Amino acid sequence: MDSINLYKEKFKKALLELNRLEVTSILEQVKGYQDKTNFVEDILVPVLEEIGDGWEDGTVALSQVYISGRICEELIEVLYPQTHDEANDKPTIAIVTYDDFHPLGKKIVYSTLKASGVYLLDYGFGVDDQELIKRIERDNIEILIMSVLMLPTVFKIKDFKNKLRASGLDTKILVGGAPFRFDSELWKMLEVDAMARTPIDTLNIIKQWEETSDE
Repeated sequence: MDSINLYKEKFKKALLELNRLEVTSILEQVKGYQDKTNFVEDILVPVLEEIGDGWEDGTVALSQVYISGRICEELIEVLYPQTHDEANDKPTIAIVTYDDFHPLGKKIVYSTLKASGVYLLDYGFGVDDQELIKRIERDNIEILIMSVLMLPTVFKIKDFKNKLRASGLDTKILVGGAPFRFDSELWKMLEVDAMARTPIDTLNIIKQWEETSDE
């Protein structure tokens, strides 16, 4: 455990200093993490969450939050490259920061899933309902992960789901974000398919849905 905490501190320091070379160097040192999910769960995700908390309490600049997320995305792309061909027998998945311009939560989930071998499309943030539905239909998305930061946004999700169904799309909706951690029953009011408290929860729910679809 001590070694994990040591690597976490070094990794966090390198990210906050926006030092890509040091980040790469730290990863070279973590020889015991052959399991990609363990590395992401034990080090990358907790560090990004701590950086996000730092922004909320004013100790971390927004630029540090943004670039830290970008560095981790680049890292995942290099270490765990994927192509759509690898996902031909898997459900098509997309992730979006819904009705908001704070993508950190999405970045954490996206990085976790990519590192765990899940292929998914990143729909970014600030996408309106009409454009989002158009993309879902175009890409034949079967699972949409919606990251939400602000409570008022939560109540727009049910309206979005109704628009989605009115368009003839039966895409599963998986929600997550701060409001759902404060109220674990909130998602049921929206009549969505599931809620995840953590990136690993998200991964496990997707795996369960995959297993169910294979039966």
